[in-house]
Amino acid sequence: MITVWVDRDSVAMGDDVESHEVAWEFEDHACAGDVLDRVLSSHYLASVSGDVSWSLNLGRFDVMPREDYTSIRAVETRVAAVVHVPLHGSSDVITLSSRLLFQPLVRMPQWAVSEGVYAVDFTYSSEGALLSESRFRSWLRNDEPRRRAIASP
Repeated sequence: MITVWVDRDSVAMGDDVESHEVAWEFEDHACAGDVLDRVLSSHYLASVSGDVSWSLNLGRFDVMPREDYTSIRAVETRVAAVVHVPLHGSSDVITLSSRLLFQPLVRMPQWAVSEGVYAVDFTYSSEGALLSESRFRSWLRNDEPRRRAIASP
């Protein structure tokens, strides 16, 4: 068996009150895709009153036990998938690297925190939206006030 530490960003100040770190046990042949599957089936990712996206980060992490929680800090990571969570309906997964999602974690010894221990992290994008190409172009053209506000010094 291997242990995978999972962490996610907080989505609001009230969400900061408790730690999000969990340690899950998996079979030795488990891959990051198996971790993502458990994250989705357990509803681990927070939802809010709007569309959001979560990036699954894989790689090297420092995992440091503290008195009341465990600190997980990314050292060198890559995004392997994005999970889009709409306001209504079910989540969509966009795979960015099938190789990283299917690779058994034990075959990535450079990612091990210690023998048989790995970590993954989910980062939050509060304005994540799933748009078709035409909807994206329309959105880009029709949101001129936001573009001006972001571009002004």
